[in-house]
Amino acid sequence: MNVLIAASYKAPQGGNFIPSLLKLSLMLREQGDRAVFVFPESENAGKDDSWCQWLRHNGFAVYLIDKEASEEVLLAGLLDIINKHEIDILHVHFGIYNRVIHRFRKKIPAKILIHDHFGVPAHIKKTIKLRIRNIILSAMYRLRGIHVVAVSRQIASSFWFARSWHVPNGLSLTRHVAQSKSREESRAALGLRQQDKACMLLGWSLDVKGLDIALRAVEECRKQDPD
Repeated sequence: MNVLIAASYKAPQGGNFIPSLLKLSLMLREQGDRAVFVFPESENAGKDDSWCQWLRHNGFAVYLIDKEASEEVLLAGLLDIINKHEIDILHVHFGIYNRVIHRFRKKIPAKILIHDHFGVPAHIKKTIKLRIRNIILSAMYRLRGIHVVAVSRQIASSFWFARSWHVPNGLSLTRHVAQSKSREESRAALGLRQQDKACMLLGWSLDVKGLDIALRAVEECRKQDPD
């Protein structure tokens, strides 16, 4: 089985997303399967120390595309990759090929699996809008033979008509870390003593990732323990 992992991801660092994809791809390789990657072009693409090169150094083919190209050009490039590597499954993240998939589904010979990363907690009002959106999308997916993986059980259950699975987010311990400073140097640059406690928060979409709650929690901790 050959899988083409396509993701609209072009951040300067790999975060947890790229290591997770690498872990998945290495597991596929152990089973005798193969993974190929495609990402949009960016100013970081091609650098020796980029996560793109990291994937290549692990023996995986990585393609870069112009995401702003016409749908016809995107389709032609996608079909070239699918045919060259005899791709069985197109695994899509962050909507990189959504336009092409919906318009040219019949021309794409591979099975399609869309990964929905928008796992919104129940207490957020826009969950209702997301559920309505997903019900409509699921009908379209059903007609086009597209399957869905969702990081939230709620979101997965809202794809009424399409075949869907709930796969929660995980943390890969196989990280691509370029350490330019020691722990001591980094803490000194931030004005922190070696014994000071520090909290690093990462993520986008404050209401989804809960960074606003984490910030308030850190503030409460500082009130109880200034160090």
